Amino acid sequence: MPLNIVNGIGNSHKHNFRRRIKAKLVQAFGGKCCCCGYEKSLCSLTFHHLDPMQKEFTIGKVRLTEDDMEKLIIEARKCVMVCNNCHAEIEAGLTGVPETHPEFNEKLFRKFLKDLKKNIDNL
Repeated sequence: MPLNIVNGIGNSHKHNFRRRIKAKLVQAFGGKCCCCGYEKSLCSLTFHHLDPMQKEFTIGKVRLTEDDMEKLIIEARKCVMVCNNCHAEIEAGLTGVPETHPEFNEKLFRKFLKDLKKNIDNL
């Protein structure tokens, strides 16, 4: 089932831009939960830091400026993609992250950012 990126509320430019960034981040992690394979709703996928001691910020709360994109990439390298249910179970110690899981595809995400910047510059 393809990922539904048209969910959530709000039609502002900022909201749509943040949703597009998250959708591309999710794709760069393989597009689904690394534990259970959930892939239906973008809103139900989140980023879990493998080492909480290295967490500098919550990815979903980063401001969206060009400078912050580098910080976002650095932070994404520390994470795996999980659904909200699996994230809650991991945090509660009920389950763990599989030893083999998709890692952040930085090259794919950087290509998206480059294309996005080109489109913005052409406006």
